[in-house]
Amino acid sequence: YRNGKVKVSLKTFMEALKLCEQIGYKPGVARSYSGLGLAYSSLGKPLEEALSYHEKALNVARETGSPKVEAKVLSNMGITYLMNDKPEDALRFFREAVEKARMDGEKHVETMALTNMAEALRVMGWLDEEADARRKAIMIFDELGNVKDAAMNRLELALALNQLKRFEEAREVAEQARRGFLQVKDKNMVKLTDRLIRSLRIRERTCPSCGAVIMVEGLEYCPLCDASLVKEKQGRIRLPSLKLIRKL
Repeated sequence: YRNGKVKVSLKTFMEALKLCEQIGYKPGVARSYSGLGLAYSSLGKPLEEALSYHEKALNVARETGSPKVEAKVLSNMGITYLMNDKPEDALRFFREAVEKARMDGEKHVETMALTNMAEALRVMGWLDEEADARRKAIMIFDELGNVKDAAMNRLELALALNQLKRFEEAREVAEQARRGFLQVKDKNMVKLTDRLIRSLRIRERTCPSCGAVIMVEGLEYCPLCDASLVKEKQGRIRLPSLKLIRKL
């Protein structure tokens, strides 16, 4: 499914649904319905059609009495809303998914829901809230020893901090992300992170008169000695945000 073979996955989910219904395996029924909802949404079907499968999945998930199963379905339902440009609705389901996952102590499910929640917050422009969700996800990824996903979220956090003009903090987080990508030997992500780090270093202007580090964007005069900073202005690379949507 994640490789784009949506139609093949659609058939697989239908077969899985039939089998799980035959043997009475409700978690499998819920997951199959949820997968069908995502598949139909990926195929560009009307939102209502995709949601009808998610609603069936949610009803079955609640019958299982398992917060873990319910959390997965809720998170996938949120993804469908996000894919249909409804981040506010998506956020509501992601938050509920996080709560359900915590009830069951399912840290992996919780981190995936937090990552999705952060993406919805990014789309909405709520960067402080996105940064908070990223930090929570990173903490759990570190605890689980998931180096790659921790690095990916650190890079996204650095991008959010960059937009918030918290450049020094963004650079520190980006360097942490780079170390993670080096550890998992992801050369492409190392290169992308290096671009961000270079752009953030440009932000660290120095006053030509007193040597003070200027971290505030747009200042034309040094706040300490009043020297002109106009000649120090430089452009920066604009990096696209990495879309992190996790299907459970």
